[in-house]
Amino acid sequence: MAKLSPDTKRKLTAVVNVGKTIFHWSFIPTVLYLGFRQGTDPGMPPITIMRYMLLFLKAILITRTNHFCHIFMFFVFF
Repeated sequence: MAKLSPDTKRKLTAVVNVGKTIFHWSFIPTVLYLGFRQGTDPGMPPITIMRYMLLFLKAILITRTNHFCHIFMFFVFF
């Protein structure tokens, strides 16, 4: 293995950290973009952002609380 100077190691570490951050914050939006671009299979309901925002909020509501009424609302309304 090649010996790297401390300055080169520092720069390489900075580049790797930036790459990790970019991947971390862009993976899910990229997957969503590709899914919306492709569309749904025939016979399935159309994809809408509002539908998935409601599903996300519903998941947060259920995981953040242990109240029976919230779980009941989940099954009644969706």
